[in-house]
Amino acid sequence: MRLVFSAAGLAATTFTISPLHHTLFAALCLHHPGFAAPGSPWRDLACRTPARAMPFVRRVHHAPHSLSGFLWADLPLPPEVDTLSDELDVQPGFGDVADALRAFYVSCVAPEWDAIRRRLSAHVNRFSELICVRGFGRTLPRLTPRLSWYGCALQIDTSGMSPSPMELGDGGVAFSPLMCASRRFLALAPPCGDHRAVIAYPVSDEGVRRPVPVDALAQVLGQARARVLRSIGGGSATGELARSLAVSASTVSEHVTALRLAGLVDTYREGRAVRHVLTALGHELLKNSA
Repeated sequence: MRLVFSAAGLAATTFTISPLHHTLFAALCLHHPGFAAPGSPWRDLACRTPARAMPFVRRVHHAPHSLSGFLWADLPLPPEVDTLSDELDVQPGFGDVADALRAFYVSCVAPEWDAIRRRLSAHVNRFSELICVRGFGRTLPRLTPRLSWYGCALQIDTSGMSPSPMELGDGGVAFSPLMCASRRFLALAPPCGDHRAVIAYPVSDEGVRRPVPVDALAQVLGQARARVLRSIGGGSATGELARSLAVSASTVSEHVTALRLAGLVDTYREGRAVRHVLTALGHELLKNSA
């Protein structure tokens, strides 16, 4: 399928981050879990879906789609709003199942939404910069393998469906990223009235830069001494610590001495071995840094 852009349509094309789109997609995944990426939160929603949400779920399952992942959305999905309530206010097509939709969102999407919004904001910022530097033609095909660019038209792999070419006019397209959708998934909502066309495309959870966990114990004691303190456990001899940490016995003794002076470790002799145990303060420090 070809989407033909005008110059004004290209200028009007934007990205949108939509809780409604994610709610629709999550409901679709109840019957088609393969549309969600492996390990996605959308693959395990059956036990979280309340009974009062079922009228909405049944409505979603009537949308025409191909088993290979292309979805033709009959309802225009409104961009440029911030919350699910905002989207429902300008989307009358869900009026009879709006309460069921909200129930599904609260149970299945809302717990993930803050994290999703943060990750997608970073994604949108990155691709917006790429469009400025490289242009639409070189950037849009990088969103998903289903898209390619020829002249002033966006070619969409519709997996066997054969819709006619679509003139977008001056409205352009709102590209809506879907977190944790399968790479083969793509949804298209045609323009209708004042609403521009919407393309919902997959964004993988892989490669998202997550905060590196902070080792508070290592920040206080240093990495080496934190490892020694954790390795002592219920009591360890100097030789045992040296072998488990792959360091020399003298290095272990140096670190244990510092930990003992800090009141975190006690040392006693057991036969020919020198054993080390955690003090109450050492146990408490480990507990609070876990």
